[in-house]
Amino acid sequence: MLDIGLPGPKNTHGDAGFWSACRQHELRAQRCLACEHWHHPPIPMCPRCQSSDLEWQPLIGAAFLFSWTRVHIAMHPAVTAVIPYCIGVVEFPVCDGVRIIARLDHPSDNAPAIGAKCELYWITAADGQPLPAFRTQVQSSGAVSIQPATL
Repeated sequence: MLDIGLPGPKNTHGDAGFWSACRQHELRAQRCLACEHWHHPPIPMCPRCQSSDLEWQPLIGAAFLFSWTRVHIAMHPAVTAVIPYCIGVVEFPVCDGVRIIARLDHPSDNAPAIGAKCELYWITAADGQPLPAFRTQVQSSGAVSIQPATL
């Protein structure tokens, strides 16, 4: 696990389940027990059926790069040494298209391909909180074709 000097997240009542799961190196999102719809970021009721019967469940299936950006300006002194770095939006199609924003590492000088398969790994904030991060897998034949999630 990579240790970084960034401060840890400020937990709120709504996202405590997410950060608690991260401490166990599990990536979870809320899932409605009434209609089985996945959603993230966390909110107190299902956006599909408005039920408040929600549970934090492990994200399943492959993750794919939905979008990304390269950061060139350090917004915190802890990242000055690693500028530029990438942030990605990673999608889990099997989980109703839940998307997670996280650090993105790409093993090539070329730009990451939208649709590339991503692998989860963990980095550690200064307070010891594990944070999800992703690595893209270099594609020899271009981007993986994925279908957008339907809501």
